[in-house]
Amino acid sequence: MSIEKGAVFDLSLTLVLMVLVLSSCTAITGNYVVVDTGEEEHTFQVEIADEDRERYQGLKYRTQISEQGGMFFVFPDKSTKSFWMKDTYVPLDIIFINEELKVVNIENAEPCEVKDCPSYESKRPVKYVLEIKGGLAEELGIEKNDKITVSGIDI
Repeated sequence: MSIEKGAVFDLSLTLVLMVLVLSSCTAITGNYVVVDTGEEEHTFQVEIADEDRERYQGLKYRTQISEQGGMFFVFPDKSTKSFWMKDTYVPLDIIFINEELKVVNIENAEPCEVKDCPSYESKRPVKYVLEIKGGLAEELGIEKNDKITVSGIDI
């Protein structure tokens, strides 16, 4: 009888350990931005630009961006922000986001390799900007006033 109890204990312990191992394998890690359009939620795994050097570099010199990727800019203050596409090789949607994590406006920006590149500005003061693959915002129905949530990002 004690052998059966020992076997049950061993089996139970093995099952508990397996569940713990498997659950840790499926844990999502990384930095995510979710855009809620009211109809759907769209999730992007993003790089963070929260220092001057990173914000200046942005997505320059990239030759591709995945449909689920992008960059999330975090600024120390809210103000009108201006972006340009100098030395950026792929089209981008620049999504300006206010302190309340709502979309203020979206600019579709084309690559620019000349000296006098146009600027793309927020319509109102913002604290965050999300850059994703160009044309994707329209394709996904992302619009002004859509709600943003973040995961893994210190804001």
